[in-house]
Amino acid sequence: GDEHAPALGSEGGLREALGRYRTALDKYRRCRLLPNTIGPYLTDDKPPKDVRQHLGQFAHTSRTYHDRIGVLR
Repeated sequence: GDEHAPALGSEGGLREALGRYRTALDKYRRCRLLPNTIGPYLTDDKPPKDVRQHLGQFAHTSRTYHDRIGVLR
């Protein structure tokens, strides 16, 4: 990879964005698995906004990262 790439779109930033997305997704899945638990997403079948937001942020970071290093084939 390019060692001189800025923080945005860097591998570290990519891992950070993915980690935030996974955390939000895990929280969402736990709420789905425990329907009796009082939680914000009881009847909503769609992933909550924070999950979609983190996924969008990760996708954006991923695109930025791959644009910088060039798509590896």
